[in-house]
Amino acid sequence: MKRIVTVILILNFWALVCNGQDNLKKVAIINPDGKNVSDELKTILREELSSIVVNTSGYTVLEREEVNKVVKARRSEVNIEFSESELREIGKFLQADYVCYAIITPIDNNYHISIKISEIETAKIVFQNTGITKNGTGDFIEVSRKTANNMLNNKTEEPTELLKAVVEDSGDNYWVNCPYCGEYKLMKKGSYISGEKYKCLKCGKLWIFPDLSNSGNNQNRPLREMTPRK
Repeated sequence: MKRIVTVILILNFWALVCNGQDNLKKVAIINPDGKNVSDELKTILREELSSIVVNTSGYTVLEREEVNKVVKARRSEVNIEFSESELREIGKFLQADYVCYAIITPIDNNYHISIKISEIETAKIVFQNTGITKNGTGDFIEVSRKTANNMLNNKTEEPTELLKAVVEDSGDNYWVNCPYCGEYKLMKKGSYISGEKYKCLKCGKLWIFPDLSNSGNNQNRPLREMTPRK
């Protein structure tokens, strides 16, 4: 009789565990994007995101290998950076409830981190936050962890000072990279004003066009030739 009772208790326990897991919202975390950013920093940010999401009540994270397999197959087809809609399609294929993606943008000697979590069904961005290092790679882990943690707790921290855009030379034009969301804007040379504030049409945040008169100055990122974007 005692054995029967014990077996029943064990079965009930596992039923509760399985039911609890079924109720968890599944999050597909995509490896962060970032030009001129090492794979090591991308891996660090992804692992920090995974750790914080999986330890947040009500959420679970899909296996990295499973996500990477789908991403790799898609990349071989398109061979470009994914748009937000394409990332949601990947999440839908993985039967996830949410997709989490991030962009790391080098700014002078520091890194700007932008993280978003979109709901697959509604395409709505439900969580979003940004952060920027003050000591290069020295505080990258700390800033990654804080940015992700504050995002899930709805504690978005805005920088106290406006960031400078990242500018790349492309012949008669400049490609200007929003330091917050990574969106590129094509600006004809001579149409900009150094130190002037501009608004990103994608994320709505203000950024400053840097002074390009001295590209060797540590306050500005040197211009570099690039293949024009389509």
